[in-house]
Amino acid sequence: MGTIVHVTQLAQEMQRDFLHLAFQSVDAPEPSLISLAVLLPLSVEWVDGCQLYAASEKAPVELIQNGKRWRIDERNQLVSAKPPARHLLVRGEQIAWDRWRRMSVEMEGVGLDGNMFVPQGQAFTDAQPVEAIRVVG
Repeated sequence: MGTIVHVTQLAQEMQRDFLHLAFQSVDAPEPSLISLAVLLPLSVEWVDGCQLYAASEKAPVELIQNGKRWRIDERNQLVSAKPPARHLLVRGEQIAWDRWRRMSVEMEGVGLDGNMFVPQGQAFTDAQPVEAIRVVG
């Protein structure tokens, strides 16, 4: 079972939207692909190839893809809107990636406490707390 099928099945099972980050390796400082699994009334839409975007240095980071601007609203829900004007995209992507890189340097590791690991092809009921997993290598 592929990653897309697995993540979309989890989104359906949990009735939640998912943000999926793919990295080239465990040590990679930034994702090679950013995707969304968006829960719809009768299905889950896979939105891949998202680009990070921030309208300004103080603005929240959003995702741009498929002619939409995706963000988390004040109710903590994923919402979409019209994308920014085309001439703003390059600068907005630069601001967002600069922030990502700055924050990744400041972090001493990924804080995953309270998260669950769902083995590929398994249901969420088979998930394990990430604290119980040890990465060797």
